[in-house]
Amino acid sequence: TRAPRKTYIVMAMPSGKIATYIGFARRARKVKVGVNAISTVKGHIPLMLVCATASENTLSDAKSLAKKHGAKLVMTKQITVEDFFDKENARLAAILDENLSEAILKNLTEEYEIIGG
Repeated sequence: TRAPRKTYIVMAMPSGKIATYIGFARRARKVKVGVNAISTVKGHIPLMLVCATASENTLSDAKSLAKKHGAKLVMTKQITVEDFFDKENARLAAILDENLSEAILKNLTEEYEIIGG
């Protein structure tokens, strides 16, 4: 007799190079998620990701934070920031590692749009 099979719930994680680089940044703790967390960062931020579903206020905050920290601002069109970072209602994130930010920018596809910086 066999034991009954276990059922696992698998969350849909984004795939591809950009998701991999974001995963590296998360493991290295080089990520801030949310307007309030990003506003506490001192110095340069190489890359910020904003969701296409972000409100006008969040988009405005993202643009002003990108200008303040000298960051490139990239809008995600299909995959949400929430999916990348497993944070409910996340619409804005910053990648603090220069090399990973450059790698993400080099591998942008039509699913992403540079809107500032």
